[in-house]
Amino acid sequence: ETAVRQLGIQNVTVETVLHPPWSTDWITDAAREKLRQFGLAPPQKHGGDLISVAFLDVAECPRCGSKNTSIKNSFGPTLCRMIYYCHDCQDAFEQFKPL
Repeated sequence: ETAVRQLGIQNVTVETVLHPPWSTDWITDAAREKLRQFGLAPPQKHGGDLISVAFLDVAECPRCGSKNTSIKNSFGPTLCRMIYYCHDCQDAFEQFKPL
């Protein structure tokens, strides 16, 4: 609210909604494409089902589109990402975990 008021808007209310919890399924197709263009593999949609990280043995390379990939590290620079290697373009990339 403070940041908006500093812009000169005085009548503002911020409402925090915690239910349902946010999910990576809510990422739009346009946003998923922007992640790919940036070099990050967007998370797979899971429909609210609990899944195992082992389910993500293969990820699609955001650079060349190949699925000839393998996981190199279950935890990337943050807990929500994993590191994969593409055997076709020989590049490493990060895959977001579905939440």
